[in-house]
Amino acid sequence: MEWKEYEREVCEQLKTRSGFKSLQTDIKLSGISKVKRQLDILVETENNKKIAIECKYYNSKVDIKTVDSFIGFLLDINVSWGIIITTKGYTTGAHKRARKSQIQLDVMSPEIFTKTMSGEILAWGRFIYQCIECKQETIRYCSDLDFEIVEVHENRSMGAESWHSAMWIEDCPKCNNLIDIVFDIIEYPPGDQGELLPKINGCLLLETGNFLVNSFRDPQDEELDR
Repeated sequence: MEWKEYEREVCEQLKTRSGFKSLQTDIKLSGISKVKRQLDILVETENNKKIAIECKYYNSKVDIKTVDSFIGFLLDINVSWGIIITTKGYTTGAHKRARKSQIQLDVMSPEIFTKTMSGEILAWGRFIYQCIECKQETIRYCSDLDFEIVEVHENRSMGAESWHSAMWIEDCPKCNNLIDIVFDIIEYPPGDQGELLPKINGCLLLETGNFLVNSFRDPQDEELDR
């Protein structure tokens, strides 16, 4: 696979998500600098949030220079949410630079597209918790969460109300204190995401990641809608 094929594959995967209102590829935007800037993908969510996406088909991890450059790029085009989709992950320095920035920046691998269809939730980015015992901060990835629909209330005025839930349980990597986090999302009316309601035990939740409800649709469902 070459970089252009990789970029096309990412676009095709993104097009299967109904959580996006629009998706544009290979576009040029005029930045604050008055210079035309090339962007791989620009998507807009149903709640009008714009996300700039850069595809990096690398043989090594994304480094701090790449992240720093992308942050500057986002500032220039005035987009506050950016995602780098890459093949080999990222260095510790790149992660630290992303977290310290005011820009919401996620570095993801393409495997996320095959991991986040459960329960019709697209989850990406990272969640970070701090152990209440040893104060250790630990980074985990939303793509590893397995969402399930745990409760449905059919008799609502605007359709069914669905509760999506995912649980993360592990021992703190530093002191073995039990960490228990439950992510609950209410979907009501169907297709609209309510508030994320995390329940935590043994830690403080410093960052929660990004979630889109009803984000994947089966091609057969698309045929039924026509």
